[in-house]
Amino acid sequence: MNQSENPTDIETKQENEMSKQPQADAATSNACALLQREGFTEKAAKILAGQFPEDQIRAQIAWLARRAPSRNRLGMLRRAIEESWPAPEELRHAEDSAGREFARHFYAGLAGNAGLPVAEPSARDTELAGEFVERLLATKPVKIEVNKWARDFAAHVSERRNARDVTSLVLALRAHGDAWLLRFGRAQQRLRDEAAETLRAAHRAIHEAAWFGFLAEAEVVCRENRPDEYARFLTEHQNSKWLPSMADPDNLRLLAFQRHFQLPDFWPWDAEFNPQPFQTCA
Repeated sequence: MNQSENPTDIETKQENEMSKQPQADAATSNACALLQREGFTEKAAKILAGQFPEDQIRAQIAWLARRAPSRNRLGMLRRAIEESWPAPEELRHAEDSAGREFARHFYAGLAGNAGLPVAEPSARDTELAGEFVERLLATKPVKIEVNKWARDFAAHVSERRNARDVTSLVLALRAHGDAWLLRFGRAQQRLRDEAAETLRAAHRAIHEAAWFGFLAEAEVVCRENRPDEYARFLTEHQNSKWLPSMADPDNLRLLAFQRHFQLPDFWPWDAEFNPQPFQTCA
């Protein structure tokens, strides 16, 4: 150890490094889920998510439609991620004017105009709206919809203002921006959770048969090596009053066998025994 280093400083450094790991794992999981949603296989998504930052992956996915891929859409997306392609020119221009568009659609929404905005925002409106959009983007939204966000914010403000309020975006952000930003962040987190749950459900649908196969193999071993105990289980199962009449009898027996002998449920089995576990993306 370097004589100038304090042991407490070393411990703090190690704790800081350890605290970064869950954040890195969460970012990798988010990126992997995004890639699978685009059509990549679980294995390919895992490789890309492990090699490139989530922000880079998210940006290339958002820009893909602007590149108008005619063939091999996923191939183009993979190259764009691996080579860190710059944003399309049209999109770069759109990003420069994101604050202006947010302000324009805010005022349209506040006025009840569902069509094209009419009012031209002030320079201060545009500046603060641009900063607000950056904060919204920092929540890692599932979809980038600046105009819709502006109108949603306008609806939020409309519900809370009274006749004496000044209908200014600057004042609206001052009075309501933080509260709406928190609500927006929570809504985006719910969307990400729902997307993750959809992926989990799809994963289970694909691999559940293998789990039942695992239970069936364990049942054979138990029947051969522990015949008396297996016979008692079978008697209890056959005498159960809670057997649904419409369910698959083999699967029902295997589920009862799993509970009786305390074998792993699907997700513990998936993590420990499945060659392609869902947790490989986490």
